[in-house]
Amino acid sequence: MSEIKIISRELIEKAKNGDVSATEELIEICYPKIFAAARLIAGNKDDAEDITQEVFIKLFNNISNLKNVDAFGAWIRIITINECKVFFKKNNKKWLFPKKCG
Repeated sequence: MSEIKIISRELIEKAKNGDVSATEELIEICYPKIFAAARLIAGNKDDAEDITQEVFIKLFNNISNLKNVDAFGAWIRIITINECKVFFKKNNKKWLFPKKCG
């Protein structure tokens, strides 16, 4: 059985302050949920992998702008939904979720 990893406030703070290993650990912890959400929305593994990669590029490039570390979960979910929308638009795919979703 795999170990359950918890995202600590300290880990988010370290990543926010430029600690690359903390950011990598955040990505490792978040990957399963982000990929699952992207796969649910995209409907297939390949598109979900592309979306997930874009989410983590955004996380890596923008975590220093996160104002409230307690809002990390909501922040990463919003990034995921937005990257799904961008992917669908860029690839001329129809967004099947209600407009209020994200």
